Amino acid sequence: MKVMKFGGISLGTTEGINKVKNIIGQEHEPVIIVVSALYGITEQLLKAADYALNADRKYEMIFDLIQNQHHKIIDESIHSEEVKLELYEELKPLFEDLKNILRGVYLIGDLSQKSSDNIVSYGERFSSLILSKIIPNAKLYDSTEFIKTVKQFNKHIPDISLSNRLIKEQLQNTSSVAIVPGFISASRDENDITNLGRGGSDYTASIIAA
Repeated sequence: MKVMKFGGISLGTTEGINKVKNIIGQEHEPVIIVVSALYGITEQLLKAADYALNADRKYEMIFDLIQNQHHKIIDESIHSEEVKLELYEELKPLFEDLKNILRGVYLIGDLSQKSSDNIVSYGERFSSLILSKIIPNAKLYDSTEFIKTVKQFNKHIPDISLSNRLIKEQLQNTSSVAIVPGFISASRDENDITNLGRGGSDYTASIIAA
């Protein structure tokens, strides 16, 4: 079994995604693919959250840009209208959830760490779902089910022993291509969405590979 990680630049254009598809297609053993958000999306999500926090409706413009960027990738990378429509339907509630969270921040003028972690997690949720529809025989996994964190000194750090056990339980029988969103994790006790910080997708891939 091999673990690969693809960053935002690799997934930011149709050409890049086609290269990723070709690289994965050359493998003859089970592979686990860890992906970042599309290029620039994490920064746009943080910017949208900041606008919303400051009661600036520009957050809506940023949200539209994020949505349009993903739709463009889908339209250019997927040729099957059936698969395309299926993907749009699966993404629709995710975009609605993100929009509602940003609107909540805008209305109450508060951005907790929990809300911020939730907002930035959508970048990897979007990209991993899209790639799972592009790569043949791929299965999408939810990294919050097996990358668990604990809070120490006001930071979320991985609970390595628990994560190792859960990773083995969920991924050891992978028979073809497993797609995993990097960066995203969940707190061990409350199961709230957390993240592994800058370079978090690399960290996710390293934990799984180890």
